[in-house]
Amino acid sequence: MKQKAILLVLTLFVIACNDDNSPVDDRPFVPGDVIIGIKSTTSIGSAFDLMNEKGVIIDQMSGFFNYSTLPTDSLDYIINELRDKIYLNKRGFDGGSAFIHAIENRIVVTEFLFEMDLDAQQDWLATMDLLKLNDLGNDTKNVVIKVAPGTERDWIRLFKADLNVTWAELNYIGGFEPLD
Repeated sequence: MKQKAILLVLTLFVIACNDDNSPVDDRPFVPGDVIIGIKSTTSIGSAFDLMNEKGVIIDQMSGFFNYSTLPTDSLDYIINELRDKIYLNKRGFDGGSAFIHAIENRIVVTEFLFEMDLDAQQDWLATMDLLKLNDLGNDTKNVVIKVAPGTERDWIRLFKADLNVTWAELNYIGGFEPLD
């Protein structure tokens, strides 16, 4: 009887010492989606390599903005090259955006990349070379990946451990509360 009491006390002690007493986040999220924040110093090529190494599907990328070293009179040429990229023309977006920065007097390209399989990745890297695009080093680079539903938190832990990643989280479904 004394051994059972000691065992019970030890069990209660272990349960009480469990450091996983944080509240469970039960906000709704998109099953199978993980959003990964990429460091500003990480190139898009390195981000592609990371995703390909992990074997995940790139659904969407944003924040990988660039500037071109082509002369500013090349703006129309750049815009025309971007128009034909299928992976830039999805979900209501139309070929990226290119403009001449008023202060820096250089062409800036801001794009959202969708469904970036290996062919699209290779095409975008070749396009960057063709258009002489260089990374602006934005601190808002992120990638939405598709994973098997139910494994999202495992992928988050895996990506958070990578040196190119600043954060990783679920794709939460936000809601609005009416103002009174």
